[in-house]
Amino acid sequence: MIVEIAERIINDEIPRYVYVGVEDSPDLNEIPTIKFPSVNGLIEVMRGCPRRCKFCSVTLRKLRHYTFDMIERELRVNVEGGVSSGIIHSEDVLLYGSNSIRLNPEKLVKLHELVKRYYKNLAWSHVCLSSVKYAEEEYGLIRKLVEIINQEFIDVEVGIETGSPELARKIMPVKAKPYDVEDWPEIVVDAFSIMHENNIVPAATIILGRVWSKREKF
Repeated sequence: MIVEIAERIINDEIPRYVYVGVEDSPDLNEIPTIKFPSVNGLIEVMRGCPRRCKFCSVTLRKLRHYTFDMIERELRVNVEGGVSSGIIHSEDVLLYGSNSIRLNPEKLVKLHELVKRYYKNLAWSHVCLSSVKYAEEEYGLIRKLVEIINQEFIDVEVGIETGSPELARKIMPVKAKPYDVEDWPEIVVDAFSIMHENNIVPAATIILGRVWSKREKF
C-alpha cells in the first residue's frame, strides 16, 4: 500500500484521504527484517495484541510472532553494526509465542536465551501487569527470566491506565485476564511488588482527562 501511495504522489495524484484498516496488516512473511542497525538496538518480536483494549489501535491488528530465525537475523545486524545492548519490543513481551492471554514459558525462556547470546544488556518495551502477576504466580517465570537476563535492573513500560474497576470493565476488560477485571487494582499492586522484588523498573502510563461539554466553562 505504501509503495502505491508513494507512486501516486510522485505522479501528482495526491490522495485526499488514505484509510489503513485491519485487512491491510501484513502477514508474517511480508514483514522484512532490518537491513541496518536499529535505534536503541530495538528488536521487534511480536505485532498485535489479544487484549483488545478500546483505546489502543494495536489491538485492532492481527497477532503475529516473529520466528526465532527472524529475531536472530536482526540481532546479528545490530551486533555487526556495533550495537551491544537493546530492547525486546512487543505490546506485551510476556505474551510472545502465545495466541491468547495464556503464557508460553518455553518460548519466552528460549527468546531471552537467544537475545542474551548477542546483547550484554536488554530492556522490555512493554508488558501487561496481569501477565507479570500470572507469569510469576503460575510459573515462577519472572524470576527465571531475570536470572537469564542477569543484569542490575530491567526497564519496561507498563499500563495502569485506571484504578477504577468500573472504567476498566468498559474500556479494557481483557487487560486483567486471566484474572477478573474487578480485581484490577489488586493486580496492579501485586505486579508492582513482583517487579520491585526482581529489580524491574517500570514506567507506568495512566489515562487522564475528560470530555468537556461546549456549555461548560474552563
